[in-house]
Amino acid sequence: MPETFRFQSEGLQLSSHLEIPDSEEKVLPGVLLVHGFPEGPGGGANSASTIELKNHPRVGQVWLVGFGSGGAISICAAAKTSEVQGVGALAAPADWSAWAASPKRLLIHARRAGVIPDPNFPDDFDSWSADLKLISAESDISRLSGMSILIVHGTEDDVVSSLEARALSDAHGNTDMRLIEGAGHHLRHDPRAIAILLGWLDKQRRVNK
Repeated sequence: MPETFRFQSEGLQLSSHLEIPDSEEKVLPGVLLVHGFPEGPGGGANSASTIELKNHPRVGQVWLVGFGSGGAISICAAAKTSEVQGVGALAAPADWSAWAASPKRLLIHARRAGVIPDPNFPDDFDSWSADLKLISAESDISRLSGMSILIVHGTEDDVVSSLEARALSDAHGNTDMRLIEGAGHHLRHDPRAIAILLGWLDKQRRVNK
């Protein structure tokens, strides 16, 4: 049965769901799944904390796996902590320049999706919109030169160009990059992408035992 955790982070209450597989091993590798930006209410505005996962008594090393904007956030988060062993980023944008170019549209979308429930947020719109320009997976991934990175992208992604996958891979210099012919943006529904991800995670577990 999955365990549900609720904890505070920067004034927000976040929820996470932890699934512990049946195993005789006392300490297991952990994978933190980070969803992409929700498309509407119920799409999920919650995430989990690397620290919370790392502190679980049965979790040892931690890998981050993100889809869409969650992939970019995973890269940025890994650059800010020593607790992460590797990152899998699927259909991830290299930066948030598209949202930064239209912050009002992002704010409206986030409110409709339930990501920003406070009608008075942000207090300072100009500062908030300026901060969006600072979110760059392409910049942060260069700081992960010694970390194992998987980049997966669909050649027919009409939301995030596959050129952004190449930009991330080039900025890191030694990623495992896979382009899936004919695949679109929602790679969590593509069995080829999931097979690649599971194979990479299995290799990570064996190499880091």
